[in-house]
Amino acid sequence: MTCTLYTNKQDKATLKKKLSGGLGYSITFKDDNIDILNPTIIIASDISALKDYNYAYLPNLNRYYFINGFTSLFGKRSELSLSVDVLMSWQSD
Repeated sequence: MTCTLYTNKQDKATLKKKLSGGLGYSITFKDDNIDILNPTIIIASDISALKDYNYAYLPNLNRYYFINGFTSLFGKRSELSLSVDVLMSWQSD
């Protein structure tokens, strides 16, 4: 599965956010039982390369997410805690 990380400088309550960055990564989920609203993903990248990002899009789940936190793992991997952005994910509805 893939994920695209972005930087969002707008308020969380903005309906259609203007995102910058757009860096793609292959990901795995921390757990087999995926929490679609609040997933935890693992990216094969050092945490220092990810610190500027605060927003993510998971195309397979068709949802946008806020990045709530980062955790550094062994082997230059990072764990990202996400929460769904309802406004951006369903803006066309």
